[in-house]
Amino acid sequence: MMTGEQLREVMVEAGGEVDAALDLDTFLDAELDSLGYDSLALLQTEALLKNRYGVIVPDGAIAELGRARDLLTLANDRLAASVPEG
Repeated sequence: MMTGEQLREVMVEAGGEVDAALDLDTFLDAELDSLGYDSLALLQTEALLKNRYGVIVPDGAIAELGRARDLLTLANDRLAASVPEG
């Protein structure tokens, strides 16, 4: 399971524009574009999620998300789907 803090670390590395003064809940509830994430930063976020956590995001899915919290939910759903039952 990915935490909000882990997602924020990935997104800061990918885009670097997140205001450090934002508390975690404010960050997670912010619209991605209001955080300064353009399409290139979102692609970098997607690549880091895959390389660091094994989260494979379907093409174009991040661009359709509104908030960082939506991305966290998507990442955790993808992680849960990849864990074998048993």
